[in-house]
Amino acid sequence: MPTRTDPANDLRKLLHEAIRGVTDLVERSHDQVAGHVVQAASALGAGPQAEAIDTLRRAITAASLLGVRGVNATVEVLGDAGFVTLRQLLGLGPAERDASRALPPLRSDALARPEGLADAALGVLNGAFGDGLAQRGHGLDLGMHLRLGVDGPASATLLPSDADSLQQALRAALCGEEAAGPKAGVVVLVHGLAITEWGFCFGAAEHWGDPAVHFGALLEREQGLLPVYLRYNSGRAIADNGAALAERLDALHEALSAIDRRPSRLCLIGHSMGGLVVRDALARAIEAKAAWLPALDAVACLGSPHHGAPLERIVAALTSTLSRIPLPGAAIPAALLSLRSAGIRDLAHGDGARLHAATPRDGDADVADGWLAGEVDDLDDADEGLEANAEAKDRPWRQHRWPELPHTRWLLIAGTMTPAAEQAPTAARVSHSVLGDGMVSIRSARAEGWPDIAVERHTAPGVNHAQLPNHPAVYEILSRFLASDASAVAEPKKPT
Repeated sequence: MPTRTDPANDLRKLLHEAIRGVTDLVERSHDQVAGHVVQAASALGAGPQAEAIDTLRRAITAASLLGVRGVNATVEVLGDAGFVTLRQLLGLGPAERDASRALPPLRSDALARPEGLADAALGVLNGAFGDGLAQRGHGLDLGMHLRLGVDGPASATLLPSDADSLQQALRAALCGEEAAGPKAGVVVLVHGLAITEWGFCFGAAEHWGDPAVHFGALLEREQGLLPVYLRYNSGRAIADNGAALAERLDALHEALSAIDRRPSRLCLIGHSMGGLVVRDALARAIEAKAAWLPALDAVACLGSPHHGAPLERIVAALTSTLSRIPLPGAAIPAALLSLRSAGIRDLAHGDGARLHAATPRDGDADVADGWLAGEVDDLDDADEGLEANAEAKDRPWRQHRWPELPHTRWLLIAGTMTPAAEQAPTAARVSHSVLGDGMVSIRSARAEGWPDIAVERHTAPGVNHAQLPNHPAVYEILSRFLASDASAVAEPKKPT
């Protein structure tokens, strides 16, 4: 079972790292802007005077920032000593815990509890800066784990990663006293960006009248599918998470194969980024001829940006523009925007452009990689926008071909922030088409125009992006799709 340091101590250390990073960023931005000024002055014949003034400026800036760095280092050292002493006084032992710690319950009211809020904050942190956390082996890195979505204590902890313990946990869920009858299959649900598996419980009390209702629980009760939720660091590159998911599915299949009353059917459901991670994992599994592929009956993507997310493309363009303006008011925001994670950047390329992975890259990727390590490069190269991502050929995100199997059915669901288009005024119909669910357009979520793929496409009017993974209208489409066998599903129309 993987160990992790205490989360409170991890957060404290992260704050100190952030202070160091921001201090370095301010110093570099000052130096670069001053450099532009000196160059301009030299062109006007005032180079020596400008350089003398810049030397004085550097000395003053260095002295000021030295004080900030000194205070930060002192507080960090005292904090380390105080943290160890406090634990010793309280008799808490070493500041380590394992991944079997109790998790927030799969209920929509979990955010009313401190552990629920902490878990939500951890999801946001991983979504924003998760690639840096993963590279550092930081204790706040969520990694990737599986969690049962069944009622009872079995869902309160993560499934173990070692083969024997995983098999025992699954055997108990399928055959133990708490097992809710025989299972026809397993459904793995993959959450989106900057959240944890709790996202599938969003709005349960409002939509279902019960905070404990989620798609996993409903599918177990109505269709006999054992719900397994994926919990992962959504800030890592989609290629990395796809590879890790493929490995988790290999392990899950191996463990299930050793159980007599094992389910014979596998279904995958991904919300938003989760759908792209599923696609990548499936593409890898097809290449590797994974043993679980024959059992894969259905894949559903809820609001996944198959053609990319416009918001990320806008941010990339803005960052690229700001990074070319030689003023602190532009350079610093550009560098801060460049800290966004590899996972966020990948959302610009739903159509399968070659993307970066969690390895050193060109352009703005260097800023994101180096933040926690204090290795931010020249701000003039802070963000090359989409071009830098497209040219990063160290590892392709395997989405240039849609992963298809003859026996596997696909369902793509788009949401909209407005009612049905035919019932809305003209302005609302434009919003309906362009804005989609508020984050992903209808065309992108439904992969319209993608050549040579056969899928079922549906739209859920009035369901926004956050509501998609636990809304009754979406579940009605999803449950009907999963309940039907391949022969009963109408032949989907291919895009023209």
